[in-house]
Amino acid sequence: MSEWISVESRLPAPETVVLAAINGFDEPVVAHMLWEHCNPMIEPYFKDFLYWDDVHNDGQDFGDLVTHWMPCPEMPVLDKG
Repeated sequence: MSEWISVESRLPAPETVVLAAINGFDEPVVAHMLWEHCNPMIEPYFKDFLYWDDVHNDGQDFGDLVTHWMPCPEMPVLDKG
């Protein structure tokens, strides 16, 4: 199993699914970092930014509450029979 990585040390590549330790949560969350692309014609004062999103609840931004992350383990091969 992988070790927890501090977000202050490094971040995962965008759109990589990871386990995230979130301040205030008792269990890790399956999350990923996504780019929010702002339309300069509509939102000229915003710049594109990365945010932590819950893989199973789109739009759940964890802000700066994520303290650590680790790669997800490989899925087992499932019998489709």
